[in-house]
Amino acid sequence: MPIRFTDQYCIADPHTESSTGMLAFPWIDREPDGTLVMVYHDGRDAPGGGAHTTRLKTSSDLGATWSGGEVVWDDGIDTVPQITILSNGDWLLVSQGYDDDVPAGVFATRSTDRGATWSPTWHVTDKAIEGGHTYTSTPPYELASGVLLWPVYGPTDDVDNATALVSTDMGETWSRAGQIAKLPDRVGANEVTVQQLADGTVVGMVRCTDGVARRVVSTDDGATWSEPAAAFDGCVSRIDWIKLASGRCVATWREAGTGAAMAAHSDDDMVSISDRVRIHVPDKRTSYSALVEVRPGQVFAAIGEIDQSERDGRIMARYLLVCDE
Repeated sequence: MPIRFTDQYCIADPHTESSTGMLAFPWIDREPDGTLVMVYHDGRDAPGGGAHTTRLKTSSDLGATWSGGEVVWDDGIDTVPQITILSNGDWLLVSQGYDDDVPAGVFATRSTDRGATWSPTWHVTDKAIEGGHTYTSTPPYELASGVLLWPVYGPTDDVDNATALVSTDMGETWSRAGQIAKLPDRVGANEVTVQQLADGTVVGMVRCTDGVARRVVSTDDGATWSEPAAAFDGCVSRIDWIKLASGRCVATWREAGTGAAMAAHSDDDMVSISDRVRIHVPDKRTSYSALVEVRPGQVFAAIGEIDQSERDGRIMARYLLVCDE
């Protein structure tokens, strides 16, 4: 059965909580007590630079209502933020230097008190990719071994490729692990999202510049990766996906051509996907989505919505129903 979904509603309104009118690129993680923590981008690009901040809000009722959007990162570096809630209780927030007026590379800041205060920003690296700058679109993922695995990407000879950074000290220091994906014929491989299976295998879904989403696998905590295998086409964004308690996977992405948000499920760990469902109408271009399972078979989806005129952007939400009943 294809994914079903509820009506959408707004959870971050640019007219009430943005200085720039552009809210986009949500990312969500979940505290052990069930609290949802969402970060998102508040900013607008401009020639030679831009104005960027990161906002954070929480929900204690599975996404039905949310706190106000508090600015937690405002040094101009923080474009497209992502957050990881670590097993030691720390909140690790990462981002990238993107505009001309800030240093290139990937950055991080940490909270040890559930977001009340944050450490100074530190520059992690701009040397993960041979020959080009380093960018990120997903946060570090904590593996069962305790290793943090962080997919990053950047251009070599003007063609994107993706690699893994790893940390064995909860993100204090990082080293380069294996190359995740580099494709022939000048096809770029950039944004990668990962999940770990019960047997320890790490599965990554790779956005590629030919519109084909590809799947890679690592069985050694990111040291080596399989050759990328085509999973589905028509994808022009990061593939946001999670593995549910049932074992089923659910994924969302932006559709080529329309810019609409699409969703599908997979029963073979993203080797293939079910019938695609459009979960956000194409009259508003979508940025990226963020997913979290809030009840068995029920997934909260935050969807970045950008007006076609690019004048404003907001974060919308709806619940995806991913069970067969």
